[in-house]
Amino acid sequence: MANTNTMTLTDKVTNHTLALIETNSVMLKMVKRHLDFAGNLKYGSTIRVPKSIYLQTGSGLSIASTINDIEQGDVSITLDQHVNLSIKIDRRQLAEEFVDETTRNISESAARTIVQRLETDIMDVAYKNTYHMVNAGTPNTAPSTVLEVAQGDVLMDENGIPNDMERMFVISPSAMAVLGSALQTVFVNRIAEKAIEKAYVGEMAGLTLHKSVNVPEHLNGRHTTGATPLITVAGQSVTHVSTLSGLSSQTILTDGWDGVASTLTRGSSFTIDDVYRVKGNAGKEATGELQVFVVNSDVTSTGAGDMTMNISPAIITDGPYQTVSTPVDLGGPGVAGPDAGAPINMIGTELASQSQGLLFVKDALCVAFGSFAAFEGGSVESTTANLNGVSLTVSKFADGTEFTNICRWDLLYGIAVLNSHFIARYSAA
Repeated sequence: MANTNTMTLTDKVTNHTLALIETNSVMLKMVKRHLDFAGNLKYGSTIRVPKSIYLQTGSGLSIASTINDIEQGDVSITLDQHVNLSIKIDRRQLAEEFVDETTRNISESAARTIVQRLETDIMDVAYKNTYHMVNAGTPNTAPSTVLEVAQGDVLMDENGIPNDMERMFVISPSAMAVLGSALQTVFVNRIAEKAIEKAYVGEMAGLTLHKSVNVPEHLNGRHTTGATPLITVAGQSVTHVSTLSGLSSQTILTDGWDGVASTLTRGSSFTIDDVYRVKGNAGKEATGELQVFVVNSDVTSTGAGDMTMNISPAIITDGPYQTVSTPVDLGGPGVAGPDAGAPINMIGTELASQSQGLLFVKDALCVAFGSFAAFEGGSVESTTANLNGVSLTVSKFADGTEFTNICRWDLLYGIAVLNSHFIARYSAA
């Protein structure tokens, strides 16, 4: 670290703000960071992160039909999130006797605001790209029992998440208050004491619980009134080869919506009758629970009540990347994929919002930070620094009309879900 006696104001503010971001951000500690200490990533840069490889076993002497092809997919992270923050400072506050206090005050305020924006963006991207849901049968309900929390741990087990990965559960303060209140009478004194004193639970049922005011709210579209949505044609499934780039997704054709009045918002969830979630193990056994799908973009029905939706996961009915089991897989009638006329069941109340808690492990999400070239020359003073992969630029320039200085912070990053099997949603009121 540079000698503090020779550091400029922007040096001090940059270092102090970065340290506070690192200390105060809950989500940054729980996700992967792409490290760019060389400063090569700029606005619009794209990096590609390899996806997990899944394999399938066979039986008996012959391997002719079960040789696994290694087809490595990837997820792209584009650095397109440019966040800036600016503060006007009376130049009298920068006098030598006030500069340290001013530096501390503006750094603390800036860090607090930047952390809120950063965590909001991380969780917003996360939930909109996540299709697994713990409480799809009882949405809009905060967890209030050990069993309800444990269902998240069960889902992670069934998705094949290794037990040595820490499993995090982030919910809103109101949902944590409901859970803490409900657990005040549990037998384990350590948990009950925390629940009573701080509405805090800590570790429970294999999960580490956290609360965050930045947990996103999802607003559903108009999907119930006048609508009886159905799958239009049978056999709408794909092969995993078509989903190697990016997250697993495909387009499906549906009908039965309410003319041009039905709308679905990005992040809305639904199930399809007789399309079941499979386990993440080599056998891909059906769980008996309907697979939850997520809508990848806003969409409106046509005048005829038809709707073409892009959804995740893709409907893949065999192979190591299988996502669902359908009636034909279970020995029943039908085709590989949903049957024509299969009902679509939207999750949640139309035109209502629900808090979107997240369960995940560190390998589920990645944030990549880029950097800006520091300003040079003139009356501008600028510093760019990096701490544990987080890059921040702070600049100061004079406003002579009001005898003030403008101090601005610039942060550049991109966010992506790396492994959709390693993350799930918990929809609470």
